[in-house]
Amino acid sequence: MLTALTATTIPSALQAQPTAGAAAPQPLLTALPTADQIRMLAGCDLLTISPDLLQELSAADGELPRRLSVEKAKAANVERISLDEKTFRWLHNEDAMGTDKLAEGIRAFNVDGRKLEAYAQKELAKPSAA
Repeated sequence: MLTALTATTIPSALQAQPTAGAAAPQPLLTALPTADQIRMLAGCDLLTISPDLLQELSAADGELPRRLSVEKAKAANVERISLDEKTFRWLHNEDAMGTDKLAEGIRAFNVDGRKLEAYAQKELAKPSAA
């Protein structure tokens, strides 16, 4: 059964995805609330990081070692499962954290999109200074 991905399980779950000869996944992870969660995902190509956390990470001393890589994923001893859509949907619905957080994220993304549209319309409506 699938379980909710937490800050400690995300790296190992992502490492386990690619297989020999397969293209590496490109997960886009958003809404990471702490710099520690971001540090745990070092090596993930696509992260949305807030300006505050970017500043915190930039100000930190020391190195940020790469935690995720295709090589680590290929070396991981993880049982592969094969899912058809019906099984995927069942397992996904069994994971309350996954369904609740996914729905919450979609709603928040929609709200932010409407805010961005309103801001853009307001800015475009301003007379240009010529």
